[in-house]
Parts: sequence; C-alpha cells; structure tokens
Amino acid sequence: MKDANKVQGKRKKTRPPRGAARRTVRRHAHSHPFEVRRKAVQLCLEEGFPMERVAREMGVGLSTLSHWVRVYGAQGEAGLQPQPGRRNRPQPKVAPAVKAKVVELKRHHPDFGIQKISQFLRRMWFLPVSRETVRRTLHEQQLLHKPRPKPLAPNPNAIPPSRASLSVPRPTRCGRPISSPFGWEGRTPI
Repeated sequence: MKDANKVQGKRKKTRPPRGAARRTVRRHAHSHPFEVRRKAVQLCLEEGFPMERVAREMGVGLSTLSHWVRVYGAQGEAGLQPQPGRRNRPQPKVAPAVKAKVVELKRHHPDFGIQKISQFLRRMWFLPVSRETVRRTLHEQQLLHKPRPKPLAPNPNAIPPSRASLSVPRPTRCGRPISSPFGWEGRTPI
C-alpha cells in the first residue's frame, strides 16, 4: 500500500504569504540599525564576501547593500548613520492652479463627488489629480458636504407581534378574511 503522505508528480511552488503576513516580513530601509549596516559593508569590503551572499544572509536587498557600500566609500561610517529628519518627509506639494481648478469645478458642479472631480480633471484637463488630493483640497476649502446618515437596520431584539394578533383572520387581496377549512377562524391556536 502506498504512503498517504507521499506526493506524486511535481510539487507546487510555494508562494510567499499574502497581505498582512507579507508586510510584517518586509523590512524598510530605515529599520536597519547602524551596526547591521556597518557589519554588512565590512563583510563586503574587508572580508571579500560577494554582495549577493551578504545581502541574502543579512536579509537586505542587493540594491540597498550596494547603496550602503557606495555611501560608505564616499562618506565613511558617518554616511551609514541614520539621518534625523529623513522619516518625516513633507508631502509633495500640489500646484496652486490644480487646487484652484478643483475648487472651481466643485463650485460650478456642487453635485460632483470626489471621484467624479478627479476623473473629470484627468480626462478633460489632463491634470493627474488623485482622489486624495481632491478630498484634501475640498476639505481645506470646507466644500465637502456632511455624509448622509445611513438608514437604521432593523432591531434583531425587537419584540414580535403578540399571538392574539396572529389569531385574528386577516383579509386577503380581495378583502375577504382567510377562512380555515376546520372552522378555527376566531379561536386562538393551541
């Protein structure tokens, strides 16, 4: 008898995890401490290990490691130190003409929403404006309407109608009460 755990034929290639699991594995450029950067550069330059192997063993991208080596060659160890103001980069500025066009369009067409304005500007004026830029601009100018309240969902804890109201015969479409073949019209069921 064959072993049930054996896989016959080709094995499927396993993919890296998707979604949140993948994001937790991925490291960002600013997350590597100075000691890791210095050690990786020393392994490449002083010890003579190939960059590909050092990058794989340290869990760093090859382009990141080659950047560290270039910076180390130009500035020394000071170039590998984390930059203090680098994380809080300012948002790219939107041209005032683009903001003015967004406001003008909203004032001329108050029923246009964020997505419609963004699409209109892209298609008609060839202005690459994202929905977030439109939303932010309209919010700054206080042109966003408050969202409509959503209708309330039925209460699952509501008390059902009493049994007495169920025992009364109800009229049908033609107006006559529903009659039972057993003569139970006015009685409450047991």
